[in-house]
Amino acid sequence: ISIMFILSTLDYDAICSKFEMLFFAVSVGMLLLVIVVNLGSSNATNHNWIKIPGIPFNIQPGEFVKISYIITFSRHVDRVKSEINKFTNVLKLALHAMIIIGLVLVTGDLGTTLVYLFVTAAILFCAGLSLWYFAAAGLIVIIAAPFLWDKMAEYQRLRIMAGFDPTIDPEVYGYQAIMSKKAIISGGFTGAGL
Repeated sequence: ISIMFILSTLDYDAICSKFEMLFFAVSVGMLLLVIVVNLGSSNATNHNWIKIPGIPFNIQPGEFVKISYIITFSRHVDRVKSEINKFTNVLKLALHAMIIIGLVLVTGDLGTTLVYLFVTAAILFCAGLSLWYFAAAGLIVIIAAPFLWDKMAEYQRLRIMAGFDPTIDPEVYGYQAIMSKKAIISGGFTGAGL
């Protein structure tokens, strides 16, 4: 509560405008650190955690970077908001986003990458980016999908397919969806208690 009170008194806009480039640089540095620290890791699928000696748990820098990314990307959008649909501004925003999103993708964390993409799209939509840009991006995704599918790891493909049909892998990737359905069925409208 004390920390919340202190934070509520800060002029976050002044802090963000003053340290925007620092936030971006630290974000890139943290994501590069994840990649460097986990080079050659035995975990072949996902390299987004860092073990710090002396701390009894691992940290995931991508979660901290989400906050700084929202701050820096929003500030960037705010600077160009009057001309957000100008093609050069869209390219600069895309470059800003792809630096961070690309580094997250290199760590192998597809789920967090999708969160970053959704956050980016939401910010751009709220800022008034033309729907034609969204349509063009959607077309690129549709065209690239077959090529990206072949590049994905088997577990990533299974997670996507289990989203449509949980029975494909009921023990692992479809487990939560199947248990949710069972809970809803057994509880009905009134529930079944704890």
